[in-house]
Amino acid sequence: MSFDKKMLLIFFKFACISVIVFVVALGRWTKRNFGDLSYEQIIFHIKAPINGVPIFTVLDFIKDCILPILVFCFLFYLLKKYCNKWLAGGGV
Repeated sequence: MSFDKKMLLIFFKFACISVIVFVVALGRWTKRNFGDLSYEQIIFHIKAPINGVPIFTVLDFIKDCILPILVFCFLFYLLKKYCNKWLAGGGV
């Protein structure tokens, strides 16, 4: 497999796993903060402006939904970097 195809495959896997982690984190955050929501309520809140939302809600979203993605990206980078060196016999 050529280098470009290999990098594209790695990026695609990384993007898929990142989306899955985000969706799971978003589902847990929504359930914890809002309880059971109907589809009509979800659509209404997507269309409604963010004016009047307490800053703590936004910070909680960042902490619970965005931070796991950043941690995942960092761990993926470290794992990819050091595992490739280790598997190639270069050590850490």
